[in-house]
Amino acid sequence: MVGEKGKDIILEIYRDSRTVFRINDIAMLIGERKTASLSKRLNYLCTERKIAQST
Repeated sequence: MVGEKGKDIILEIYRDSRTVFRINDIAMLIGERKTASLSKRLNYLCTERKIAQST
């Protein structure tokens, strides 16, 4: 899934050395300002099992 600025969310997460992210962390990684829309996209990626959600 590609962000508004053309950056792949999954690729940016895998490039980072951290293993746990807040939505604000991912927003900074991909240059996204709208955390509500980012949250929806991340929820979709979790639903499709593209990324894992911590419990």
